[in-house]
Formats: sequence, structure tokens, C-alpha cells
Amino acid sequence: MPSLDDCAYEVRLKSEAAEDFVRIYNYIADELQSPESAEKVCGLIEKACASLETYPNRGSIARTPLLERFCCRVIKAANYLIFYTIGEANSVVLVRSIMYRKQDFRYMTIQTDE
Repeated sequence: MPSLDDCAYEVRLKSEAAEDFVRIYNYIADELQSPESAEKVCGLIEKACASLETYPNRGSIARTPLLERFCCRVIKAANYLIFYTIGEANSVVLVRSIMYRKQDFRYMTIQTDE
């Protein structure tokens, strides 16, 4: 019987997602002048990303033609959406973008290079 460790995925952030994360932190800490809130929100985003190690398929398929074609999934963390794909062959979850939930993601692009 396989253990839970055998089912673990590695979670990686594409450079675009890492830039999104920094931008979110800076916006909340600097523009909204709330470093405590920035820490809290970014902590929730980190926790949500880390949770993809054990059950990545729980996110719903993002419902736009482009995102569906790439089987891009989405989960929520605080007021943000985390877009990711799952590489079943190498057990890697690739976080592609993090954006405010009220942004229009219908026109989001996907970089195919990993």
C-alpha cells in the first residue's frame, strides 16, 4: 500500500507567479500601508500553494478556452486566485499566476515553456 509520501507533488512557482506574489505583498504593505495585512495575505497564499503538494486535483478547471486547453486549475486564497497546472508524469504542480479575484482572467496568457 502506498504511503502519503509516495503521492506528494512538488510545488514550483513560475517566475511570473513569483513576481505576482511580490507585487501583491508590496501593494498591500506599501500602497495600502498595511504590512501586517500583507504578511497575513501572503501567508495564506503560501499555505494554499503548499497544500497542493498533497491534493492538487481539488482545484476547479479554469473556464476560459485558453486555460481549459492547458488544463489550468484554480484555487482561492484570501481574495486571490492561484492558477496552476499539474504535471502528472513528473509529479510537479506549477503555479503559473496569482491574481486578485476581481481581475478579469479571461484574457490571461499562459507561457508554455517550463
